[in-house]
Formats: sequence, structure tokens, C-alpha cells
Amino acid sequence: MKKLLKVLLSVIICIVLAVGLSVGAFFVFYTPSLTADMSKVTGPVTNGASGYLYGIAEDGVPSKNICESVDISSASAKVIDGLQHPIGDVSHVVSQLDRTDYIVVYLQDVYSTWYYENDSIEKARADGTYNWRDFLENDYLPKVEAEVKKLSSTDYSDKIVYCLYNECDNGVWFGETAQADWAQYGVIGEFNAQGADNFFEAWKTTYDLVKSINPDAVIGGPGYCDFEINELTAFLSYCNNNACVPDIMIYHELSDYSIRLWQQNVASYRELEKELSIEALPIIVTEYGRMCDSGLPGNMLKYITQIETAKIYGNNAYWRLANNLNDTCADNNSPNSNWWLYRWYADMQGNTLKTKYQDLFMSNFENAFIKRKEAYTSWGFMGVVSMTQEQDKINVICGGRDGNAVVKLKNLNDTAFKNQRVCVKVEEVLYKGLSGVVNAPQLKTLYYTYAGNTLTVDLNDMDASSVYHITVVPISDKLVQEDYTSDRYIKRYEFENGKLLGKAYTYNNWYAATGSQENDLVGGMENEGDGVSLTIDVPEDGNYDLNFIYGNSNDGVPDENGKQNPDDRKDTVSVLTVDGNECDVSFPNTIKSEFTDCLTLNYELTKGKHTISIKHKDGTIVLDSLLVMSGEDEFISALYDADRSKENAFSYLIVAPADGYYNINAVKGSFALNDIPIDFKADNNTVYLMKGLNYLDTDNTEGIIVSVCEESGKTFSLTPESAKLSGSAKIMHNDLRSLDYITDISCNDGSAEFTVNAEKSGMYAMTISYANNDEGGFHDYNIDLIERYVTVSAGGNSQDVYCRNTYSWDTYKTVTCYVSLDKGRNSVILTNSGKNKFNNQDTYIPHISSITVNEICA
Repeated sequence: MKKLLKVLLSVIICIVLAVGLSVGAFFVFYTPSLTADMSKVTGPVTNGASGYLYGIAEDGVPSKNICESVDISSASAKVIDGLQHPIGDVSHVVSQLDRTDYIVVYLQDVYSTWYYENDSIEKARADGTYNWRDFLENDYLPKVEAEVKKLSSTDYSDKIVYCLYNECDNGVWFGETAQADWAQYGVIGEFNAQGADNFFEAWKTTYDLVKSINPDAVIGGPGYCDFEINELTAFLSYCNNNACVPDIMIYHELSDYSIRLWQQNVASYRELEKELSIEALPIIVTEYGRMCDSGLPGNMLKYITQIETAKIYGNNAYWRLANNLNDTCADNNSPNSNWWLYRWYADMQGNTLKTKYQDLFMSNFENAFIKRKEAYTSWGFMGVVSMTQEQDKINVICGGRDGNAVVKLKNLNDTAFKNQRVCVKVEEVLYKGLSGVVNAPQLKTLYYTYAGNTLTVDLNDMDASSVYHITVVPISDKLVQEDYTSDRYIKRYEFENGKLLGKAYTYNNWYAATGSQENDLVGGMENEGDGVSLTIDVPEDGNYDLNFIYGNSNDGVPDENGKQNPDDRKDTVSVLTVDGNECDVSFPNTIKSEFTDCLTLNYELTKGKHTISIKHKDGTIVLDSLLVMSGEDEFISALYDADRSKENAFSYLIVAPADGYYNINAVKGSFALNDIPIDFKADNNTVYLMKGLNYLDTDNTEGIIVSVCEESGKTFSLTPESAKLSGSAKIMHNDLRSLDYITDISCNDGSAEFTVNAEKSGMYAMTISYANNDEGGFHDYNIDLIERYVTVSAGGNSQDVYCRNTYSWDTYKTVTCYVSLDKGRNSVILTNSGKNKFNNQDTYIPHISSITVNEICA
């Protein structure tokens, strides 16, 4: 009878799906939901999803504040002096990982090509001369021995996880030779049963070598490129019988089905451990997320949900650049939309709660309707819910779909929220491209209510690319506040839905993009007349921000080896027309056309419809979407950081939209800015903040208020012409930007010396404006950027200041360091120490156009 009911229900579902009107009606009345049972704790918040493979390029790229702000739980890097990339050496990035639990080191990254030595091995296979045992014994194992000895002697060796092999199941090293027409040399290594046996033998040999060098070494593996329970069963069975079980279980989740199968995979693995009587191992999914997910908060939220629910570790996959925490920041120190997701995740304190999410039209119908399983197989609306140990704050991060949804917090009467009056705050972070700066989220609603046993929060008109943050805190009954709902006009227009002009076309994109169509970008705007136009409709007269989400490669003609010259990268100039009024607009380079950024232009618009078009003038451009937003007063985010705060010491993360002076209103107390003590007065203080994230630590219990300062403060401006140059240093001119810059200072020669007359002794903020477009190495899809550095000497101290790549010699950005100056005359000298050389190559400073030296507290 039960089987018959299932069959009948299946037939009914098929009929419903076949009738469009019925489905439409169901969509009207059905609302996806996220329900948390506040009486059922599932464990402490782990922040395990805040992990990154090659997310950090160098010491300070991205900034220390960026890294600290997301509470990195685990990270993956290359070995000391490894050649796989010109960045990401574990010895260079460890300074950013003070509070990280595990640092996974890919031992095979000692090699310079991907997949490791693939070409030479394939050629040897074709010649019939490849023997994996000989390669292991004579080439790889000596390198492993040298690297393990170096890492074992470091003061961070207790955090190291040795990943012996990465994606070894591709068969390159250990597979059985097989014919393949598509391969360069006509043969490949096939990871069949023989290939697996070869790997197991190599694993045992390598495992024993590492343990012989360092008996306390923590070894991770197998490092398979996906989760396949039969492969893991064979591997662990061998390890169990041969005394080489890894200390950490490592595999990857990079498939289209990873979100739906995540919990099932973890459960299957845990069952395997029990079957083999293996003690439960920590799990690190050292690469998670598809290329099209990386940097898109609405998608990355789903991985955070799965990882936090499973209470394991995960590292964001390295698909693009190695200087932005895998698309978690817009610049060296500025947040993008994805940063807000990981910041809100880092804000979660206490315990997670048992949740059930349901989004039937983005679920496995068999599970949702027939098997009646709770929807861990959904890939739509979902989220994570936490409550502090003191039960005085509830945090929710959720999203993942367009339209409406509801969040329900039930059984509040079983918590300290019983009979409490609460404040509910709902925020949204808007996607502005992978490198688009987002300094603040949008406050959508703020309301006050008695919680009751169930608190329901409705989310309307959601954007699938956005993430939503709900906080619930108790308030005094005496507090009288008006409920708030934002009436700010925010609407995203997809360029692929516009009118294509000339030879413009739509196409599918491998990287993050908005929109629901398969062809989600507009390209082909390469000749006169090519372009796209959109019609927008605004609700009232006023000031509007037009946020163009775009990409621009413009990297010249490839050479005979397919390599493009980074020096060819330039801006795109397009003709923008708004209601018939034309102007030229310059779009800075983004390295690849699909690596999107955001350019914001402000217009006064009248109520009603307006036509906007972009046409080719010089260079190429790709367009994703146009985010139209009514203007608002600038808001400076000041976020309380519970993890950094200690007893009687409170930490705030201030997000400054630009380098400059800001007013901080606070009761007098002890203060430190970015770990530098400053002398605060009562009430207003003028403080220099660097663009992006700044930490303010204080014993002041009253909180702070931050606003833009209209005064300039006390600043010393240093120009190239004011420097005393020596050696190879020289001044050049950038025609496009109409500015001079200092260049050609290398590790071998050259210096630039400035004189600064300080009114008082103390620490000063030194902000350097620079351009850096250096690149080295070659990879199938990663761009191997080089983060140049300048050695700054002042007050008897020297420091290497890394200057994150700007993607073009015509694009100038800033980096801030701190220098000690004496009262009176001081020398500030720029050189290049050469302390960090990739593959023994000479190092150079970036192009430096100007410097300001600023009193921190003026």
C-alpha cells in the first residue's frame, strides 16, 4: 500500500509539473522557509567554512585587518620556496594566520607546472620510459625530505598539515598508461584499479618518510579531487592495514552536486570510519565551491550552511587571484559583497541551532515529496542560525534565491528570550561584482516586537546574489522606537535582457555573474556601433547611483606561446548615453573580461523611464548588470568585533570609504588604532583612517560614532620631484593619468630619499599611491600576479611594504604603513630589500606616484 501511494504521488507530481497554470498558482502561494528550533543546540559555532586555498599572496596582501576580520579557521598554502606560483609561500603568509587552527601545505607545489610535471611525465609515458617508482624515489621524495625538514624547524610547525598528494586520482603520476587521442602525446595515466594500487604504495612510502623526519607531523589525505565513497573505502582500508591512516581527512567538493550531497557525503564518510574502526578524523575540504560560485555571496552562503552544519573545515577554492581571500575582498583592505557574508559568519557567537530549510522548487522532488526527508538536498533558500551562550543575541545569515521567503525562530520560550521584547534588524548585502567595493550593507527593516514562542521574519523581493543578515536582541519595554522599513529604490537590470546593438552578443560565463539566463553576460562590443541599451524606471525625481558591473581584459595580442603581455593592459573607453546625452567613460582593467568590477556614476533623474546605452569607443568591455540605487547620505560602518574584544576592552572594525581624516565621537578612554596607541580626548577626535578596514580598540564602554571629517588634518605631501634619487632610481611620466612616478629601484640598486619635518615625535600613517602590474609564471586558469614591495626606512627601522597588484600600469591605488618619526627633520628612504625572491628573480618596487605622511590623531 505504501509503495502504491508513492507511485500515485509521483504521478500526481508529474501531472502538476505538466500543467503550467497549476505550477504558477503553486508559486504564488508557496513560500520557501528556514525554521530554527531554538531549544535544540547543535554545537558551538566553528567558523569552519572560513578557510582559503591561496587566499593570501604575501605578508599584508590582503591586509592583516582583512584576514583577521573573517576569523580564518584553516588555510592552504605552498611549501617554502615552492615554484607552483610566485606567491602564497607558507613562510610569507603565516603572519596573517595567528588564530588559524590548521595550515595545509601542498607538498607537490614544490613543482612549477600544473598538473605537477604533467608534460614531462606524459612525454616519458609516450616514450615508454616513465616509471612512477623511479620518479618518486629520485625526484619527489628528496624534495619532500627537504621541505619537511624546513617546515618542522619553524615555530609554526604544530599548525602544519602535510598534504602529501593533491588530486592524485587524476592518474598523472600513478595511473596506468592508456591511449588518448586528445592528450598532447597521445597517452594519459588512467586512475583505474592498478593506478589506485600504485598510489596506495606511494602514499605508504611518503607517509613513512615524513613520519621518520618528524614523528609528530600531521598528515592529510588522500586529497582526492571529489568525494567518491568507493575510492575512499579502498584507500582507508589499505591505510588501516598498513599503518598509514592520515591524521586529517582531505578531499574536494567542486561539483554541481556538492551543495545537495554535502551532508550525505560527510555521513557516509563517518559510517566508513566506524566500519573500519578508525577514530573520527578532522575533515578539511581543502577546495570547495565551483568557479561560478566564488565571490557570489548568495551562492557561497550555501557552502557555509553545509560546512557549519557538518561541523568540519573547508577552504575556498582558488579559481582566480591569490590576493583577495578567494574573492572575499575587493582590494587589499576594502570589502566586497562576499566579505560581508564571511564577516557576518565570523560574528556568530555561541551555538548553532537545529534548522530545517525548505525550497521545494530547488530541491530533489523525490526527497521532498515522497521520502519526506528534511531538505538537505535543497540548493535554494537556506542559512545558519546561532545564539550566544548568554542567549542575549540571535544571528541569522540566509539567502540563495529570488523572490520571497520566511525565517521562523520557534520555541523561544525555552530560551532567555521568553517574554522578552526584542529588536529585529534585517540587512542585505548587494553584489557589485567580484572586485566591487561594498562599504556598508543595506538596512532593510528594523522593528520591535514581543517575541512570543515563535518569531517570524518575512523576507520579500530577495535577490539570489544577495545575502541577508538578521539579528535579534532583547530590549527594555521602556524603549520606545518607531519601526523602520527602507524605501530606498534598489533594482538590478540585467544587460543580457537589454537591446543588443551592432555585433554585441550574449554568452555564458564560467565566473560569478548575476541573472538567471544561461547567457548571462554581454560581450562583442569591439567596433563602432557595438553596444547594448537598457530602459530603467525610477519612482521619483532624485539623485541615483548607476552601478555598472563590468569586466575588461584589454591585454593585447597573444605571442606564439599563447602568452599575453601584462604591459598591454589598459582602460576601456566607452560612450555612455543617458536619455540622449553622451559622454566618454573610462573603465579600468580587470585582467580578464569575466573578472568583474563596479564603476559607479551619479545622475539626477526625473520620475519615470530612462534609456541608458553603452557603445564601443576604444578597447573591449563585458557587461553583467546595472544596479540602480537612489542616493543616500554616506554611512560609515563601525562593527563590534566580539572575537577581538576582551574583558574591559572593546574592539570596533571601522570601514572607511577612502584614505583620510574622520571624526570619532567617544567618551574619553584608552584607545589604539590598528594596534597603535593614540591620545584620545573626550567627545570629538580627528583620526586618520586608511581606506577599508581599521581596528579601533578601547576600554570605553559607551560605544563610538564615526563620521567624515571636513578638515584636512595634518598631512605632509611627498612628490617624486621632492625625492633625492640615487643609483638606478628615476622619474617617469604616465600620460594617461598625467602624473610622474618613481621607478626602477630594484634589489640590486637605487633609492629615493624624502625629508619630513614633523611637529612632534610619534607614529605616523604613511600612505603610498602606486601602480603594480607585474606577473610571473603560467597557469591554465589562475593569473600568477606578483605583489611587488617597497622597503620603507624611517626612524631607524625598515619594513617591506607589499603593494597589491593593480592589474594595469595605468591604475593607481594606495597602501598604508606606519612609521616612527622624531620631532623635527626626518629622512624617509625607499629601497627594495630583495628579501623575498621568487625563484631567485630580481625584485622591484612598484611605480610610486605620491606619498602622504599623516598624523594619526590630529
